[in-house]
Amino acid sequence: MSLIQLDRSPRVSKNYSFNLWVDYFELKCLINKDQELSLDDMLSEDKQDNVLQDDMLKEKIDGDEFNSERAELNGLDFKEVFKYIESRQNFLRDFYPFDIINKTTLSILPLDDKKYLYIYLLLSSNTTYINKSISSLFTSQFERFSLLLIKIIYPNFKNELFGTAAQKGDFFHGGTLLEKLTILSHCLGTSLTTIAKENSRNLNGAGDKGLDIVSFYEMDRELQDVPNVPFCFGQCTCSYDKWKIKQNTIKYPDWNRVLLGLPSYHEYMFVPFSLRGVNGNWSKTELEGMTTIVIDRIRIINLLRSSDLDFSVLLTTDIRSFISSLYVE
Repeated sequence: MSLIQLDRSPRVSKNYSFNLWVDYFELKCLINKDQELSLDDMLSEDKQDNVLQDDMLKEKIDGDEFNSERAELNGLDFKEVFKYIESRQNFLRDFYPFDIINKTTLSILPLDDKKYLYIYLLLSSNTTYINKSISSLFTSQFERFSLLLIKIIYPNFKNELFGTAAQKGDFFHGGTLLEKLTILSHCLGTSLTTIAKENSRNLNGAGDKGLDIVSFYEMDRELQDVPNVPFCFGQCTCSYDKWKIKQNTIKYPDWNRVLLGLPSYHEYMFVPFSLRGVNGNWSKTELEGMTTIVIDRIRIINLLRSSDLDFSVLLTTDIRSFISSLYVE
């Protein structure tokens, strides 16, 4: 059984989210035997994909009202998708693992460490297409990958995983949620509220309260519990459907009920997918639900480009091996 199943196209309108369709094009190209994907290929596939939907529509509405121009409209949509691909190529340059031939065909380029990272982000954004036996590799790795990114932004801060991806040896690994929150309060120079102390979920649970990453500056190292420490909270997700809602788990009003005397702080949302329009700015559709500092695929690549990190060691051996298995030079 193939570990990537692309037998269904994105179940959203191309006009609603071209980025999902661009990802789908890229994935199709990645797993195609000839490592190319043409506009005609996608038009043919989309036409077949819509046959059953068209038949169902015909049963529900009168024949006179049925729109028979779907193929032509899809052709216009898919040409727009290629404009998005060109946009990614222009903005991401040497990190982008695909090339465009004659503006109608997508072709994969030889892989290097930078292009491995892009494909990792591409696959992490589309785990619904990946067999469950391996998809968890990408979702669990993304929290730790995001920690590397926050370290680039705040090189002088103490940057730690607070979420479930924390492992033995990590600062916030182990203990109940209440114990972790108590440690967090000391790090931030605050204290727990009575509500937080008495919450049974905090007493007995081992969760993370929706907080994946915490970064703070230890400017009062000789003293204990000095308030108003500069810090930020981060949340990570690979879910295109849930990222807007997940922003709420790191918002100030919620955490102000947990930590006393909480100062203002930056809220970061890390996602492996792109939320851009064809001009490189935020897509209007995505901007409507953006309430945090969002680090999407474009910003991730830009942060990596600005760093001195060794790209060859950023991914686990299992993930690099999986990507290599998809690519036959």
